[in-house]
Amino acid sequence: ASKLYHKYVKDDFLFRHFDNLFGACITKAMVILENDPPANPHTKGVKVPGHPYIQNFLGIPILKGDTVVGLIGLGNKPGGFVESDILDLKPFASTYSVIIEAFNFEVAKLKFEKESFEKALILSKVADHSPDLILMMNEKFEVEYISNAAERFMEYGPNPNLLNRQIRALIKKTLSQKYKLQD
Repeated sequence: ASKLYHKYVKDDFLFRHFDNLFGACITKAMVILENDPPANPHTKGVKVPGHPYIQNFLGIPILKGDTVVGLIGLGNKPGGFVESDILDLKPFASTYSVIIEAFNFEVAKLKFEKESFEKALILSKVADHSPDLILMMNEKFEVEYISNAAERFMEYGPNPNLLNRQIRALIKKTLSQKYKLQD
């Protein structure tokens, strides 16, 4: 779908204006069933490049609450559209709303993961080249990351077992029970 979308963007097929039946469905969040488009007040006679002449039209906005998140736009049905076409498409429209929401969530999740990875990469580059000893620990106070500077601070290099014991001992000496938030 993404490939097809980008192909049509390049071919100038997508609608970028709302002064038509499609736009009215989106901006007014309403179903439009029109078997005589030239007579409809939302038709302004604008010819969209690459789009065929519309003899009839059925537009069903896809809603999430009151917000339009998509549109089912059909045209040129032999014999025209009828009210039962709207009823037939209603289950699809509600399902499509969920699909759009899931897709948007997935896109946002991938963007977040990419940004998180990029930030982690920057942080690791800084930490790897820092002259300071940098440690990251989990909730059990186990070392999950130690910077390269550890080699300078430890007589035999970073030994994870020894380091864990030394850090736990240090934490026990430094943190008093009154500051402890959880076990």
